[in-house]
Amino acid sequence: MVVSKKLTIVFILFYIATITYILLFLLVPDIQSAIVQSRENLTVLTEGSNYFWALLISFGICFLGSASIGFPIPFPFVLFSLSNSIYLKYSAIGLSLSQILQSGSFWIQIVGLAIVGGLGSALGESSGYAVGFSTKKIAQERKSKTIDNVDGFGKLILENEKRAPLLIFLFSLM
Repeated sequence: MVVSKKLTIVFILFYIATITYILLFLLVPDIQSAIVQSRENLTVLTEGSNYFWALLISFGICFLGSASIGFPIPFPFVLFSLSNSIYLKYSAIGLSLSQILQSGSFWIQIVGLAIVGGLGSALGESSGYAVGFSTKKIAQERKSKTIDNVDGFGKLILENEKRAPLLIFLFSLM
């Protein structure tokens, strides 16, 4: 498959940055406390009318993360952070965990984030489907080396049905 060297370098740098972030979070206590503190500062996003912005952020990040176009976005972490900010907002007013879990407004806000995030993910996945479907139409009209490579991968999968999950996993891993 023909892939630009610049794009490959960008993706490699992105993955190196992600792995470095995870290792620093796990191994360096000062960085870990700074990250935890920044997550606690996210409570501003879910206060009052700002909750609408949290819903928009949830929708946008989940849409982009599921669209499978461009960079992979770890949108579950954004949803976890927004949900955590809702929990921290309730704990900051002095409620215990059991009181927070019994609060109806807490669950409405959490479910709202989940529904809006799920809607963004569903629309993001359908946009990836639409791009693939449109590409199929274009591929039938034109011929190129890249399209032939993708077609060859499709034939490889169809000829080895028992190995298809393994092949898909290996190619996705790249």
